Amino acid sequence: MSEVSLSPQTKSDIDKRVLRILEELGNPSPPIQHEMIRELLKLDLHYFKQDDPGIISEVISRLKRMGKQIMLRPSLLWDMIRDKSLRAAYIPDVKRIYVDEELHHLKKRWGETHECVHDLLPWHREYLLGDNDHTLTQTCRDILEAEANYGTGRLLFAGNRFNQELADLPCSRETISKMSKTYKNSLTSTLWRIVESINTFPVFGYICPNDSYGANDVTISLDSDIHLVKSPIFEKLFFQNEQQIDRIVRKHLRKYAKYYAGEGEEYLSDINGTEHLFRFEIINNRYCYLTLGSCPKWFSTFSVEEVVNL
Repeated sequence: MSEVSLSPQTKSDIDKRVLRILEELGNPSPPIQHEMIRELLKLDLHYFKQDDPGIISEVISRLKRMGKQIMLRPSLLWDMIRDKSLRAAYIPDVKRIYVDEELHHLKKRWGETHECVHDLLPWHREYLLGDNDHTLTQTCRDILEAEANYGTGRLLFAGNRFNQELADLPCSRETISKMSKTYKNSLTSTLWRIVESINTFPVFGYICPNDSYGANDVTISLDSDIHLVKSPIFEKLFFQNEQQIDRIVRKHLRKYAKYYAGEGEEYLSDINGTEHLFRFEIINNRYCYLTLGSCPKWFSTFSVEEVVNL
């Protein structure tokens, strides 16, 4: 699905808080020690197992003080436990984070920091403590998650440092691999951050599950696990959607490739009908196909200011 678009003002508000945290940590070099972020925010961390039948009674007992329930909204906890797909959660009442202990260490790192960002953004605490129809709508949840993901990316990729280093590197799958190793983050989150950071030419990232890795036939199913991430210019000037990008991925995908899973070039039209040549590079990380689409030789009749104001 196409991702929630955050306004420049929202990103600016999140950036200010993220940069303040990094400054308080001494602007450390990558990889960022996510444990330091949690300690700075004075958050408590607990791990859970989703198949542990005792988790409900154990967690509830931890959240009681002298027999009195101290959570303002106990349903948050029940939502967390009942949602089998949930891998991490933030309980604002007691400043506590729960993370699935069976997650891969890179996903634990991301999940823990993601929940820290919920605490870092004061309006998130207000929403998560609420219990009315507005705060519980799916749209509201999507916006909160998008804001937390953006803040997590800015934290774990060291704020503006990542952008400065990226400016000197080509927009390519080799750069995804290099930056992933430098910052000790997953290939998926690195692709996402690269796309978000480039504002000089159109770029997008297409992430879809690879449920048939190693099988004879590769299938890509459009579902909720698919993400189409757009750079600021791509979002403003191009209308391509998941189905169009999916067809291109299918065309260039190499079925049996274990890492570099395909590449090619295709023309995409902007909102004026002008065609631009995009380069597509596909990575198979054994769980997902990660496609980077970029147009570094982009030309446009729009100025940067006009693009921003569209």
